[in-house]
Amino acid sequence: MVMKRLGWMSSLKGIIPEEKMINEKELFCTENHERNYNWVNAESLIQICHVVAAKYCSIGIENWILHSPDHFYVCYCFSSLNAKTWDSKRCITCKEVTTTLYALDVLLYVFGGCGAFGLALAEGSSSFDITHVIEIAPSAVHISIGILHFTCDLNSPETTILNISVNDAVRYIIKKKLNKNNPDDSPTTKATGEPVEFSLQPGDTEVLIASFPCQPHST
Repeated sequence: MVMKRLGWMSSLKGIIPEEKMINEKELFCTENHERNYNWVNAESLIQICHVVAAKYCSIGIENWILHSPDHFYVCYCFSSLNAKTWDSKRCITCKEVTTTLYALDVLLYVFGGCGAFGLALAEGSSSFDITHVIEIAPSAVHISIGILHFTCDLNSPETTILNISVNDAVRYIIKKKLNKNNPDDSPTTKATGEPVEFSLQPGDTEVLIASFPCQPHST
């Protein structure tokens, strides 16, 4: 069988910038050149290791690699195992996913509130990160009590939070798919009343989480 080579990021210490933290579970991919593939006898395989592609070492990735000694992640791709410069790298894209390299899901979390329900699922599963949250009440995602911060924006800073109506979002997506949108159709944020750019396209979301609506306008 033919297998593509992946390298240990720690093996590139000679070219890695000093400010770059090296994780022992971080690998790097190699380009699709013949020299980066090996013929391997299936009988010589010891076990399967699971590798995910990620933009950076997020909380979800940290949970993923702690979940099993056979879990690894990769952010960058080099031309070969013997990379000469750090600038020669490029970021891994989802289109490069194979049976041994797969990306985290794009997850939309509606009725997000302070994020407790969805963030707990994401951290517990170790297989996805929440990328977008829709919560109509700005106070729900920004609430703090004393030194306790029950806030989605603090607990998941990489998440895009939209204070818009779920109904408006669904209506916007449907019209966009049918090419019936106009500039006035953009959802408005409940925080300022201004239109917001809703970046999700039809088919972008692979996982949908919905909390239990607790407001009169949610039911």
